[in-house]
Amino acid sequence: MVHVSANQILNYGLELIGETPRQNRCQKINIRIDNFRSEFGSHPLVYAKIYRDLGRSEGERNLKFFLICIFWFNKYDEEKDLRFRFGHDEDTIRKYNWHYAESIALLREEMIKLPKSRASVELPMSVDGTHCRVPEPLHTTMPFDKGFSSHKFGGKSGLAYEIGVNTVDDVGCCWISDPFPAGHNDKQIFRKNGLQKWLVDRGKKAIADEGYEFVKGGGVSIPNSKYESKTTNIYKRRARARHEAYNGKIKTFNILKNKFRCKGKSMMRKHNTVFVAVCVIVSQHRYRQLLPRTTRIDPSRILK
Repeated sequence: MVHVSANQILNYGLELIGETPRQNRCQKINIRIDNFRSEFGSHPLVYAKIYRDLGRSEGERNLKFFLICIFWFNKYDEEKDLRFRFGHDEDTIRKYNWHYAESIALLREEMIKLPKSRASVELPMSVDGTHCRVPEPLHTTMPFDKGFSSHKFGGKSGLAYEIGVNTVDDVGCCWISDPFPAGHNDKQIFRKNGLQKWLVDRGKKAIADEGYEFVKGGGVSIPNSKYESKTTNIYKRRARARHEAYNGKIKTFNILKNKFRCKGKSMMRKHNTVFVAVCVIVSQHRYRQLLPRTTRIDPSRILK
């Protein structure tokens, strides 16, 4: 298998979006990388690693449609606009966009893993929910389905996901739930998706915000400056800030930020595919902030 370098990804990506040979020669490398990131959402090294992990050959056709898919993730242009920009018919673009979206999402198995259980680590991860806009699904008897109504979008329809971020190792995302109608709150998703059982069975807890307070069955720890030591409180708040940074990073991709356009019975499955694919990209980016070591936490000062 021939590997594609980050420099090749950079040059080919900028050529795809119309960079001229003069710009290639004259612009500084940091400006060219910034231009690439604005169009494709992340550093070319990230996509070189993902392309390598996909095991594709270096053929121009494969690399071109891989980058078109990434461009689609980031800009979420309509297929007719992609047709004019890249010179391929809409059916071809649609076919390869979903082909590479599904291929990238399959990397979840090797990149997004629950943290290893360690006796000294009381809080191995943080957990939080995020919502994405989707078309209003049809209800069998009612004019609209209230189960998909999202409080984050003023009652408009959406899908809810639960994301876990590792607080110990620099591996970013370590858990993604299946999609739920946005009418489910964080506590309901936490109880239903299996993460609570995984944590409780191992005697662990996930750092969470007030939306998880008083969840039945335990498995979460909420920041509380009144009853916790200063070190514990700082650790939890920094873990929460790191988690919010990760959530913000995935929403820089317009396919998750804007309303999803796919409708019908396959809507949830397709949205789950692109959601996981974007999380894989951001996890490959290793979006990190330094955290104090978990071993500095005083477990006796953490609320049950």
